[in-house]
Amino acid sequence: WHARMAVRNMGITEHLDIWYNPDPFTRHNRHKLDVYVPEDPPGGKSGSLAGETKRDLAPVVIFVHGGGWKRFNRRGFSGIHQNIGRAFAKRGLVTFVPSYRLTTPSVFQLGIDFSGILLVLSTAVMLFVRELLSFYTPIASVVLGYVLAYVYRCIKPGVMHPAHTEDIAQAIAWVSSNCESYGGDPQNITLVGHSAGAHMTTLLLLVPRFLREAGAPPASRFASSVAISGPYNVTRMSRRWFLRTLYLDPVFGTNRETWTSPESFPLQAVLEASPNQISSLNLPPMLFMNAERDFNLQDHSNDLLKALREHVHTRAKTIQGLNHFNSMTGVGTPGHRAERLIDLASEWAFGAREVDGEFVVNNDEFLTNGHEEKDSKKDS
Repeated sequence: WHARMAVRNMGITEHLDIWYNPDPFTRHNRHKLDVYVPEDPPGGKSGSLAGETKRDLAPVVIFVHGGGWKRFNRRGFSGIHQNIGRAFAKRGLVTFVPSYRLTTPSVFQLGIDFSGILLVLSTAVMLFVRELLSFYTPIASVVLGYVLAYVYRCIKPGVMHPAHTEDIAQAIAWVSSNCESYGGDPQNITLVGHSAGAHMTTLLLLVPRFLREAGAPPASRFASSVAISGPYNVTRMSRRWFLRTLYLDPVFGTNRETWTSPESFPLQAVLEASPNQISSLNLPPMLFMNAERDFNLQDHSNDLLKALREHVHTRAKTIQGLNHFNSMTGVGTPGHRAERLIDLASEWAFGAREVDGEFVVNNDEFLTNGHEEKDSKKDS
């Protein structure tokens, strides 16, 4: 299971393409992860696997990428997830970034993608072959795009929930058993997720069976979690047609009872459980972060914070000047506000339990399970 490739880069040792599913008969090509080890982590050991003098172990971060459960991998578009792994490692954290199986986008979404590509190609051809210029060419491109989308969807259906979450649970189990070989402390693991990744890491802490069936430690064994811009409330998602079409239907299925299952969304898991059940999980401290412009995902964080605040130490922070995308793509750029987000997450992983400023609640509406409740209290 050792790294296929070890690369030294900017004071970091990178171990790439490691299988976290050891079974050659069941593993998928996406059952791999990359490891980013600081050369000289605070209190840790440097980045080789063996033959070194062992010192105190460094805190561990497992970063789970987003992409709507349908896109990207552990490297990310233009290496953005590699940059995040490196950013955490530069701050002294042994960082693991897994891939997971994906859902194939819906015919609607693929049709837009394929039609756009065909329109660009047909326009380029028409510039050189004037005889092809026709009013019907754009229409034909769109129709052909959707035909190709349907065929592609039939050939490559991908996976549906909870396969993505089960993959991450398996990756967590592997990291818990093997992180010490990379200088990481198995007793000091922080789960960090962005967007769909935040949905999964939070769900794993709230629904015990996923970690248990993967052979991973229970929620109480983790040091903390950091959830960035995650969708936690299915009721808010289901109110918008395009979110239902792009995400809920292809990822969670068309049965609305599946959407509202406590094993599908974090808020539902909390609402369906008794206070004693939530308290018995002994959840680790949880930090929720959002970008200033975040597709109203701040409301999702508000809802989950209100449901959890009696049971677990929670803090929240909005990073001004960021949106849902550049909060990730800006990581690694000196002076970019996204670096502040990584700073806060790293401080949380090192044991900080406060942030400089609380979550600003812009909307008193607390939306749960199809019902709207008014909460007269505002979070400070």
